[in-house]
Amino acid sequence: MPEVSEEVLLLVYKLLPGFLTAWVFFGLTAHKRGNPFERIVQALIFSAFIQFPVTAIQSVLLCLGRLAALGPWTEGISLFYSFLTAIVLGLLFAWLANTNKLHQRLYEWGISTRTSYPTELFGLVNEDARRFVVLHLKDGRRLYGWPYEWPDYLDSGRFIMVHVEWLLDENKRLPMTGVERLIIPASAVEMVTTMEPTTAAETTVRIDERVDTQGVEADNGK
Repeated sequence: MPEVSEEVLLLVYKLLPGFLTAWVFFGLTAHKRGNPFERIVQALIFSAFIQFPVTAIQSVLLCLGRLAALGPWTEGISLFYSFLTAIVLGLLFAWLANTNKLHQRLYEWGISTRTSYPTELFGLVNEDARRFVVLHLKDGRRLYGWPYEWPDYLDSGRFIMVHVEWLLDENKRLPMTGVERLIIPASAVEMVTTMEPTTAAETTVRIDERVDTQGVEADNGK
């Protein structure tokens, strides 16, 4: 087994905070991880971001050390603040990616028209997911229901639907009696239609009434 050179070990040691930030970011967002080379580049970029606050912390502590003895600035202390900063930055970047706050401001300022979401589907779910949808399946069937969970990508993952009904010709509905949840692979969906909020509200009331009616009938049958 070939020995790892000291330069490689030193590089990995320097990139550990950057890898930690990337681990936190990708663990909390739907963005896909890149190939090994892209991960190293990401770690380099994150490590550069980490160096600024760590250097600032070092300067502040050294200034305070002139007033009171705080101890020497060691490599272990530098690594501790690097890891702490890496976690904070990972959480910050994940929050920005999941909320689109930064890209929304850039859009308002005319700088960018992009969003921080990995896909358009993710953006739709993240900003306005509380409505009924129609899943147009690739085999021609249509499924109406409430999306309990959404996939991040249409080529992977699954829709978990509740209050499901098949849409027949002329938009006639065929309820799935006794079905609590239905899992549909995202790869089987050709298109997704979102319903207007008013329609969704009316349907929600109608479903609640149907559930209440079924509960009364069940109580009367006892």
